[in-house]
Amino acid sequence: MLAAAAAFSTVAVGIASDRKAFEEYYRMLYPMGATAVYGNDVTEESWKKIRPIVEGVLPGVPLVKAYVPVDADGMVSFQQMDGACSRCMTSESGFGYLPAGGPDLLRLLLGRTDRAAETALAEGKMVIFNPKAIRDGRIRLNLSTWTSDEPKERIVAVPAVVATVQGPFNVLGVMPVGAITKEGFTAKLSHLVVDPAVARLTREQEQRLSGPVRAVTTKVAVRTERGSRQDDRPDLILWVMAAFASVVVLGGTFTAAGLAAADARSDLDTLSAVGARPGTRRLVAAGQAVFIAGLGVPLGLLIGLVPGLALASQASLPRAAVYEVGLNGVPFERMGVILGVPWPELLAVGIGLPLAVALIAMAFARTGTTLTRRMG
Repeated sequence: MLAAAAAFSTVAVGIASDRKAFEEYYRMLYPMGATAVYGNDVTEESWKKIRPIVEGVLPGVPLVKAYVPVDADGMVSFQQMDGACSRCMTSESGFGYLPAGGPDLLRLLLGRTDRAAETALAEGKMVIFNPKAIRDGRIRLNLSTWTSDEPKERIVAVPAVVATVQGPFNVLGVMPVGAITKEGFTAKLSHLVVDPAVARLTREQEQRLSGPVRAVTTKVAVRTERGSRQDDRPDLILWVMAAFASVVVLGGTFTAAGLAAADARSDLDTLSAVGARPGTRRLVAAGQAVFIAGLGVPLGLLIGLVPGLALASQASLPRAAVYEVGLNGVPFERMGVILGVPWPELLAVGIGLPLAVALIAMAFARTGTTLTRRMG
């Protein structure tokens, strides 16, 4: 019983810690609450069919557009030349490294209105969130496009201004759509986004929108940013493990309790002979069972926390060693060991199981008396 409880506790803490670490290290692809209908490979004809569907599900809700530059060989990728970290890890948002759009896209990313930045964007300047990336009022970017054989690269310097943001950002900034065409590329629609300041979709609305949209093309997807993509499967796994551990503990408890009851049969018969009620025998059987389970299960759960902490450390420390920086140059907070303890599951096994054992023992305890003659 102790071994089964310890094994359950170890694995449960490991799974819960991994889930908590996933949530702590999760990087939002879009602003919180925003709903994005997106796809880089969606054709213009498909977008013409998709937009009326979105407007039909969300009548009167304005849609924020985001674009990506493309050429004859495909989509163009960017690489920041100045102010980029050399030995760090960065991640991009769902919009990519540097999306193109209008003032509504800038407001969506900033979460506020910045008149000066919107004016600069309207003048054809890029709005950049990393002040170190701008030199002499310009940002230098390495533009890469892939051909069938090798990449084509060229460096461009584009007028830019800085917009102040709080905390690490996984978007470098916003470029005006005119900057794409000015460099000889084509602006391709990649996103239709619902600003959370205007409307927040429920899961039912998201599903009602996703079905018809994906019926147009499977290259498009619908996503509402809720801060994590974690589902309930880890909890289900923990409860299945708890059930399995309970079966093992129940088998061990009733085996031990049965042996104890057989050993104490003569004492129980003596109790009955001196007038003890049948309920007394039930209480004795319940006491034997709850003592065995109440001692072995909680102790096993406590013992299992130690290797569980080791599992959590093994998963957390390599992540904490990575130096992660936002595209705006602000580093993410480094975290040490992330320990998650699934208290509902542990309490259900540690407290609920001994009580359940006691009730079962009381219900099935033998209350009949076998009269025997004692010798000597």
